[in-house]
Amino acid sequence: MKRRTDLPGWLGWLGRGGLRLIGFKSRMLTGGVHIMERAGTDARARDLLFIHGIGADLVNWAPTAFFLGRRDTIRLIDLPGHGASHDVAPVDLDALNATILDAVTALPPSIVIGNSLGGAVALRLAVRAKDHVQALYLLSPAGPPMGPADFKETIEQFDMPTWAHGRTFVRRLSGRYPVYGPLIVPVVLRIFARPFLLQLRATFTPEGALTAAEARAIRVPVTLSWGAKDGMLPVTLRDWLVEHIPHVERYDPHDEAHSPQMEHPLRVARRIRRFIDRVS
Repeated sequence: MKRRTDLPGWLGWLGRGGLRLIGFKSRMLTGGVHIMERAGTDARARDLLFIHGIGADLVNWAPTAFFLGRRDTIRLIDLPGHGASHDVAPVDLDALNATILDAVTALPPSIVIGNSLGGAVALRLAVRAKDHVQALYLLSPAGPPMGPADFKETIEQFDMPTWAHGRTFVRRLSGRYPVYGPLIVPVVLRIFARPFLLQLRATFTPEGALTAAEARAIRVPVTLSWGAKDGMLPVTLRDWLVEHIPHVERYDPHDEAHSPQMEHPLRVARRIRRFIDRVS
């Protein structure tokens, strides 16, 4: 199995090792997509599928998975070109979505939890693989259309030629510059200098956004969480989703940023648990 991680080697190893200690096992799906999964122990266990954002990997969800406990079947997925998953060819968003679609259709229908790019992938799954998506829990998802200025600003923030650019990125990601920022900046700079991510970003276009007709076709329960401190994506994306997807439950935590599962995993796990219980 391919053993690349977008985290520093020791941190990725530690994260995957920790998941194995609490019962998760690795396997490869169609298209070289890597997942780690653990079967639920409850007779009414639900299937949960977690999808991370660009530049991350499945370890991003490890603390949340820990706090969710063993009741439900949990699957953490590495997007193509991330973590231990294989790259896609050609390197573009269409190929990434198609690869995930093929892989997910081999899994049981699931409640899908996605953040950022993972949220965009989850939305596509809800449109193109309706029978395999039972509900959506989205944290600051990408995917909706943006105006030209917002699109340009969003794409350009991933261009980080200097330490100062990396520092700005971390501040926008976390809603502040954390005390551990000097440790994170070099990791971020290394991640987004990877050829795969450089090529993938170059394929992002406004024309690839979710359409209003596609959004209206999503009929499963949806909760949309958008932290007030999110500096990565324009809040107009949240408003567009609320306007176009039927029956969206909106949640706007005042003290959370773009990826709250990284800084508030227990809190996020509790909210996901309430969502699971409600849609069940």
